Amino acid sequence: MKNFIYVLTTLFIISSCATQGALNLTKSNLIDFPEKNVIVTKSLGQPLARKGLRTVGPALTLKEGQIKNRGFGTCALNTVNEQSKFVVREGNDGDQCAGPFSFSLTQDGGATNWNCPGTSLVTDVCYSEDEDIFYTYRGEFEIDEQYIETETKVTTVSTNFIQEIIYNGKVSNDLKFIYREFESELIRPAYTQEVQYDANESKIIRFKDLQIEIIEADNQKISYKLISNF
Repeated sequence: MKNFIYVLTTLFIISSCATQGALNLTKSNLIDFPEKNVIVTKSLGQPLARKGLRTVGPALTLKEGQIKNRGFGTCALNTVNEQSKFVVREGNDGDQCAGPFSFSLTQDGGATNWNCPGTSLVTDVCYSEDEDIFYTYRGEFEIDEQYIETETKVTTVSTNFIQEIIYNGKVSNDLKFIYREFESELIRPAYTQEVQYDANESKIIRFKDLQIEIIEADNQKISYKLISNF
């Protein structure tokens, strides 16, 4: 799990909060391309300009499976579907924890009894760097690495917002474009718009705050300079 340690360490260094309790392990990147006043050539379907904020953080994905007890009892935990959660707090001894995740409490093998009745249990999953293990429920259950995936994911914070415009070809003298907006890497359907401009009228394309000077264009590619971005 060295990759997980690296992600946590990198994001922890840039984090503004490293105290017991809630963690801020996210990293925000400003997206703003291309460079202004430089001739750029793009192919059909490629973004010509993009601007916004993208915030990422370390996340754990827990796959479906059964987690056996470490010897403190007879019950086992069963994951309820595949779940992905961000690392959000600091646990015991500085361990990094994500959650909450949903489990069901049964016997080893899935059967139930009075002690392991199949009831739901909601708790965090934590990573111990000292032991190099993932665990849950007060450390009673160690999670095999086959059930864990670690990655850096785009968060769902409201500041995650990106605008872009894509070249969609040329028909006669008309240049066609597609404008899109994203929130947390999901396209906002209501904010996808097709626009077109008569290339004979002006070499400057304007849309919202975006201004692009067209140098040359055909149905396969376009050369242009960015004057101002969104």
